[in-house]
Amino acid sequence: MLSSLSVLVVDDNDSFRKELVEYLAIQPGVKIIGEARNGEEAIKLTASLDPDLVLMDISMPNMDGLEATKQIKEQGSRAKVVVVTIHEEGTYRHLAEYIRADGFVSKSSVRQHIPKMLEKIRTEIGKS
Repeated sequence: MLSSLSVLVVDDNDSFRKELVEYLAIQPGVKIIGEARNGEEAIKLTASLDPDLVLMDISMPNMDGLEATKQIKEQGSRAKVVVVTIHEEGTYRHLAEYIRADGFVSKSSVRQHIPKMLEKIRTEIGKS
């Protein structure tokens, strides 16, 4: 029996966030438990909703996704945080690794990489 992976989606782009939520909704064993528009909302919702996974954009107002990821990790949340960004490889991937993000997915390849990433996260937290 597959237990659901609870997911918080964080992105300031309403249309992309909606598209990502709709795509995740058709993935087996995924339950969307919340949406946030910036890093500050992401930190609050991670604390209150306790998701298994946070999909975090980088470039957002008020607080960017890198700072939010860093704070979520520093607060000891059990949530896995995967950066989902328009910024391609290179510097941003290294920054994500440096702040202990659990993964990095480019927005241009979300549909290609999300299923594999979900399986990896599911395995890491033992929800299979």
